[in-house]
Amino acid sequence: MKGYQIAYILKRKDPKLYEEARKIKEAYGLKWDEAIKIAKGEIPEPLKLNEISRKLADLENEIKTIKEDFEDIKVTLKFKVEKCKYVDDEGYCTKYPWIGKRDNWKVREDIVRGRLVYHVKVAENRFLCLGCPYFKLKKFA
Repeated sequence: MKGYQIAYILKRKDPKLYEEARKIKEAYGLKWDEAIKIAKGEIPEPLKLNEISRKLADLENEIKTIKEDFEDIKVTLKFKVEKCKYVDDEGYCTKYPWIGKRDNWKVREDIVRGRLVYHVKVAENRFLCLGCPYFKLKKFA
């Protein structure tokens, strides 16, 4: 059955649903069967162009904010790693040794108090320094 035939039958059986489907069909330029499904609530109503534009602008603003925050974090991390008194000349943290070894981090093995520990190369894993409570500037230490 064609869309206009379905619409004709719907107009006789359920005029209220027909009117709602007709308004949706005209508003969005849809076929009858799609408009009827939307009117029945079987599928969601498509977004209008202005709604899409608004949502896209919101997303662009969020992405811009995330980029700015990320740049701030990068600057902070660079400062912390380069200026921390506990980072040696090779870029390894000497203050906070790890007990376990991570495969994806460069580490240097060391023995501390008779126990094998790993010093992480924080120059390549700067995010580890972000919340470090031991951070101290080299020139003030």
